[in-house]
Amino acid sequence: MPIPPRIALFVSHDWVITRRVPTNALGLLLLILIAIALNPRQVAAQSDPRSPTDPSDPLKLLVRKLNDPQLGAGLRAQWNIDRAVWNEPITAVRNGTTVLVTPAHADIHTSIDNAGAVWSPHGPLISAPHNPTSARVFIPRGYQNQAAPRRMVSFAPGGWYTEYTFEPRYAVRSPVLRRGYVLCVINAWSTVATPIPLAQWGTRLNEVVVFAQKMMSSGFALPAPTFDYAWGESRGARMLAYSSELAGTPFHGVIEERGGGDLVDSALEQIHLLNDLRAVNPADDRVMADYISKIGRRMKITPPSGTSYEKFIPTVPTDDERFFFKLPATASILMPIIPPYTDNPATANDSRFRVPSTSGDPTADPHPFDATLAWSTGPITTRRVLNEVDPAYGAAVDNGTALLRNWDPAKRPPEVRTAISRLISTGQIKTKILKVHGTVDPNIYPLTAITYVQKIVDQGLSNQYRWYLVPEMGHVPATLEETFVDSNGKTITLGVQLTHLDLLISWVERGIDPGDFISIDPNDPTKTVAVKGAHQLGLQNLPLKYFWTVSGAALPGDK
Repeated sequence: MPIPPRIALFVSHDWVITRRVPTNALGLLLLILIAIALNPRQVAAQSDPRSPTDPSDPLKLLVRKLNDPQLGAGLRAQWNIDRAVWNEPITAVRNGTTVLVTPAHADIHTSIDNAGAVWSPHGPLISAPHNPTSARVFIPRGYQNQAAPRRMVSFAPGGWYTEYTFEPRYAVRSPVLRRGYVLCVINAWSTVATPIPLAQWGTRLNEVVVFAQKMMSSGFALPAPTFDYAWGESRGARMLAYSSELAGTPFHGVIEERGGGDLVDSALEQIHLLNDLRAVNPADDRVMADYISKIGRRMKITPPSGTSYEKFIPTVPTDDERFFFKLPATASILMPIIPPYTDNPATANDSRFRVPSTSGDPTADPHPFDATLAWSTGPITTRRVLNEVDPAYGAAVDNGTALLRNWDPAKRPPEVRTAISRLISTGQIKTKILKVHGTVDPNIYPLTAITYVQKIVDQGLSNQYRWYLVPEMGHVPATLEETFVDSNGKTITLGVQLTHLDLLISWVERGIDPGDFISIDPNDPTKTVAVKGAHQLGLQNLPLKYFWTVSGAALPGDK
């Protein structure tokens, strides 16, 4: 049961104001509290999370203080707070009943760097010295009154998404806050920020989260979370994989969706597949050969408009590339088979396992192969890796004296191999990890996920890891987003189901081994399917066999 509002108001108001507010203001506060105590209807209303927030709510007062030019200046400067926003609860009518969609909450924008360097006067942060550097911390109403255990979930979005753009792609705010958990969304992939070295990503992420924790407890005098969890999507999951191998990681448990400690493996696999590209129609092989040799190279092209510009040559040519390279309108590239299906004679030529040239998800990049191959700014990509560990070869690719597909680290100077070694995960995880991956992921291949899990097994740490492969799932979020149509005919989202987070929490806090993971149905994303983890099938130490067992293909070597 929550603590009665009059008790919470008295304690919290004393914390926020007593040191600086004159005695007469305290007298006014006392009168307000007495009035509330004598008005049971108001007290009852404040215990309903669907109701508007009382002006004396402690978190609401905190936000007001942070926005006060005098009272809040010290806290804002100390914790690099760009802005603080109070959000009232969002409700909707479902089948005649008013339901809570998003609880009232504070939305605090902070950075581990000097806020003066990243503030923008009229909107969200639009630039930063590097990333990951900043976060938005969402604190639900009543958090300070919760009985232990209290929880914070740090979310690292994937793709091009940041803490300002993660919604609606990642509908995580509402369900996490409804649970009463703090949500910390990390600036993982800002495309306007100057990238820091890839080897620093894990350390930097941990610093952001620890900074947010200290801001809450030391800066705001709120109870520290009892348990800290992390949840990464795609490239965000990659970043968390590296942070989870660092001593002193702040996380008690981590969810990795569609990504892991596979950065170097993915880059090398992408480059290897460039050697397998050819035209769909063999008659076009000769005319397409020059174009294929330039995929991944940054070069200047001239489109029909006549205005030249530089870009990375993609796997799927646009009209501009067709014009510049004089490609027939019908010529196209046969996309490669997703590894490890390439290694199995039964699947090596099966079109079901071929990287699609376009994605069925309209919110995702339309060319999955290009998404990790031909871009270098912002997110981690193949060229981003190459340019960092072997800039001389990257320059040679761009000036036309070397082919990207011929890059072989074994033949490069010792300093290149040393730089690569800093980006190779060890498998020495320092926390519990629950991983979810699709068997036909065309962006982050199942093979690289298998290699990563095998490293953990080789370190003797498979007891710290639980892995779920979803049959037939590609590169999409794995949990169902719950929606309904309200009384006005508007579609309302309640956010994604937190099935993997529930499994992780029970495993970490109660020692209950995770059971079935409830995933979206890849064949009908409005439905769910139950997925068995490797540990449930007795294959925890056999990641490759687990893949072939659930993929629906014949196990290589079986008669």
